Amino acid sequence: MSKQQEKVIAKELYVNSRLSQKEIAQRVGVREATMSRWVVEGGWETLRTAGSITRKALLQKAYQNLQHINQHIETECGGLPNKKTLDAKNAIIREIQTLDKGDSLALTVAIMEDFHTFVTRVKPSLAKELVNLQLEFLETKVGHETTNH
Repeated sequence: MSKQQEKVIAKELYVNSRLSQKEIAQRVGVREATMSRWVVEGGWETLRTAGSITRKALLQKAYQNLQHINQHIETECGGLPNKKTLDAKNAIIREIQTLDKGDSLALTVAIMEDFHTFVTRVKPSLAKELVNLQLEFLETKVGHETTNH
């Protein structure tokens, strides 16, 4: 395996798992110092952090928190929430409702336009193929938004 392939695999593992640098270095077969240098030079820590604060990740964490509060109410409060637990539960429910709304259609369109510009520059033939899929995707988003309002 080439160094570039090792680096690609190491980055994928670092960004998308909770493995330590040492564990990844061992799996990929590189020195810990090499792994550490790749993390710093590539800004992999930022990528790892960004992956943990996506809307999907935040929503998942909010549901976990709600489950913990419900368990606490059952086990510690005899099934009846006190003011503190009720306030916490309501705050998490509001957070879930906010996160569950999804992205606005305008944001989706803006991101897709940026992506289309990028693909047009990099691979024009693919951009022509993607434009129809993008339109079909947007139509499903519009249909989804109108059924939710």
